[in-house]
Amino acid sequence: MKVIYDSRKDIRLIATGSASPVLEKGSADSGTGRWSVLKIPTMSFYEYCRLLELDLPILPNDLRLSKLKGFSLAQFGDLMDKFTPLQNHFNRYLTIGGFPELVLSDDDTYAQRMLREDVVDKVIKRDVLSDERELGAMVETTVYKHMVSFYHDSPAQLGYFRKAKNNQKEVDVVVELPRQKTLCEVKYRNNSHIAATDAIVELCQDEKAKVTNAFLITKRLDDFGIARHETRIPILRIPAIAFLYMLGKAEAEGQNGKL
Repeated sequence: MKVIYDSRKDIRLIATGSASPVLEKGSADSGTGRWSVLKIPTMSFYEYCRLLELDLPILPNDLRLSKLKGFSLAQFGDLMDKFTPLQNHFNRYLTIGGFPELVLSDDDTYAQRMLREDVVDKVIKRDVLSDERELGAMVETTVYKHMVSFYHDSPAQLGYFRKAKNNQKEVDVVVELPRQKTLCEVKYRNNSHIAATDAIVELCQDEKAKVTNAFLITKRLDDFGIARHETRIPILRIPAIAFLYMLGKAEAEGQNGKL
């Protein structure tokens, strides 16, 4: 490729693939000044729906996740009803991932095998299962992936929280900006109850933690609203399908980082 680049000024080369560390190393070693590396994440759930040309829910133009905590239960319920037709597609998205080739495949068994052989086995060496615990882990990963994409090119720092003296107390995703701190805890199960001693509750009660937004990501479309714990910063229960769709939609519309 270097020879072609140097000898054919009329040709531009694009190298694609998932082996980005190899490509970046090669560009540093022999292509200084010749490469521009463009990192493309896997598709968001919103992009998945667009690619399949599904009937998309009609949402208000100015709707943002941070505004949902001001919704009444009736308003929230009406909004969640809009996502009901997408439920089966969301379950499929979780099991086959956001790779365009797999999204467009008519054979889900083939898609899962390709995902396992080409991606999962090479990276984390485990099968893609479908039980509740495994799905919960998938949703945690998917939420983190969406947040990374959403805050791309912003000064946000993404990570997680774990209390040093008690490894059982943790928050799945923490996003920190100069004037914002967002917590996301995933409880993708039929019972999303959290105790008053959970880390997200304690942090939302602690003024020193400087939390500005907190989300409890749930499984069922009827599991929404402000958590019953009386905290300084309210914890918003929101189904994963709605949270991820709205996050992906905001990113696609150029609203990155504006939660």
